[in-house]
Amino acid sequence: MDSPVLELLLNGDWGPWTPVRDRLQKWRMYPELVRTLRELNRDELFRSPVHGEGHIERVILLGALCAMERDLPDDDVRLLLIACSYHDTGRLSDWLDDAHGRRSAYKLERITGLTGDDLAMLMAAVEAHSRRDADMDGILAGYAPKDPERCRELARLLKDADGLDRVRLSDLDVSYLRTPEAAELAEFSRWLFDAYNGELRKRGETPPSKPDYFDRELVTRVRDRVHAALQEGQGIMETVAGCLTQLFACQPPEAMLSHPCGVAWREKACGAWEGAVCFVRDYVLQKNGDPDGPTAKFRAKFLDQYRSDRCEDLRTFGFREDDPVWVCAPYILDVILFTYYFLTRDVTFDEPDGP
Repeated sequence: MDSPVLELLLNGDWGPWTPVRDRLQKWRMYPELVRTLRELNRDELFRSPVHGEGHIERVILLGALCAMERDLPDDDVRLLLIACSYHDTGRLSDWLDDAHGRRSAYKLERITGLTGDDLAMLMAAVEAHSRRDADMDGILAGYAPKDPERCRELARLLKDADGLDRVRLSDLDVSYLRTPEAAELAEFSRWLFDAYNGELRKRGETPPSKPDYFDRELVTRVRDRVHAALQEGQGIMETVAGCLTQLFACQPPEAMLSHPCGVAWREKACGAWEGAVCFVRDYVLQKNGDPDGPTAKFRAKFLDQYRSDRCEDLRTFGFREDDPVWVCAPYILDVILFTYYFLTRDVTFDEPDGP
C-alpha cells in the first residue's frame, strides 16, 4: 500500500481519535476519500519534504473531515478532494509564492479532465488558496462560476485544510482558519502529522524534516526587493543581479547585459536564469576562482530543480495580456534564493593567504 494516510485509515491505531475515524468510515463519501488516495497521480505532485506527497495526503484527509463536518454536498466533496490533491502542482520551490495557486490551476484541466463549471470552480479555488483572503472574491469572479457562494465555500475549505497542515512547520495559528469546523481539527492535525511520520518509520523510511533553508525573514526581504524592482521597471536579468548583489554585498556584474559572460545564450531562455548564471560566474571571478566548474554545476542543479531554463516551459500556462507584474515575480524570487543557497552551500572558495 503506497499511501501512509490510507494505511492509517484502514489499519492504524487512532488512540483518542478513534471516534473520528469511526464516523469518517461511516460517512457516505468515505469510499470517495479512499478512491482519491488510491488514485492520486503522484507523478504530478511537487517533489518536496514540505509541499510534497505527505503534505498532500494529509490535506486530503483534513479536507474530507472539514467536508464531513459541514455536510458538504457530494459533488462539492469530490471537487474539494481534487483541489486538495493538486493545489500545489504549480510550485517551483518551498518558498513564499503568491502565484503558485494560479500555476496549479492552469494544470487542472489536463490532470483531471474536467470541463465547464466544475473546472471553473476548481480552478478558482486552487488559484485563491495561495492568495490573501481579501483577493478571493476578485479571483472567483474572474472564473465566473454559476454559484459564487458555492465556489467561495470550496475555496475557504481548501485554504483551511491546507492551513491545518502548517503544523509540519510549527506555524499553525488557529485564528487564521475560516471555519469553526477546521479550528476544532487543530489538535487532530498535530496528531495526524505525528501519526503519518510514524507510518513512514514502520516502513523503514526517515520522515522528512523541515528544510533549514525555510527562512521566512530572508524570503520576505528578497520578495519585497523583487516587487519593488519590477514596479520600478527594471528588467528581469537586472532584478536578479541587483538582488543577489545586495545579498552578497559584492560588486554588480556590470557587463552582464552587454555580453554573455561566457555563457551561450539561447532564444527564449528565461531572463531569471540568464541573470543568475551570469551572477554566479561573475561572483566566482570576484572571489578569484575558476568560474567554469561552478557555472556548469549551477546549470545542472538548476535544470534538476526547474526542469528547464526556457520561458515557455517555466510559464506552462502561457502569457496573457492581463498578466499582472507579480506573475513573474515568484519565478524571480525562486531563482534568486536558489542561486543564493547554491553559492553559500555548494561552492567553496580558498581562503586568502596570510601576510
